[in-house]
Amino acid sequence: MPTENNPAVIYLGPACEAETDDGRTWAEDWPWPDCECGHQPVQYVLGETFNRVKAEREALQADLDAKDQRVDELEGLLRLARQFVVNGIDLGYIQMPDTDTPDPAHDLVPKIDAVLNPAPNPTCCGSCPAGCTVGANP
Repeated sequence: MPTENNPAVIYLGPACEAETDDGRTWAEDWPWPDCECGHQPVQYVLGETFNRVKAEREALQADLDAKDQRVDELEGLLRLARQFVVNGIDLGYIQMPDTDTPDPAHDLVPKIDAVLNPAPNPTCCGSCPAGCTVGANP
């Protein structure tokens, strides 16, 4: 557990300090001014902090992997259901309502297609001087 005498983070002075008589220094805070040469101190975290963060990252990645697998499974089921509906209509087992009848059945296959094949996000046209607002006329 980090305390005043046992910090969670320590710093090694910037590389340009190596050229001084004292060499690079260690500190528990950031005592160095911005260096003209652009070198920055190196930040080190204690092993227990690193291990905790690494374990959290691995748990998040495992959760993401499981959710990605679930999305793949559901997408496969949706493709199967779409094909079942299309085949049923084509073979006459599913009777669609008349086109002039307001019925959500008319929207089913197009909505499935929109989910399975989403339109790509529009990109910036590059001609707007202040940055692009997607959909706006340049």
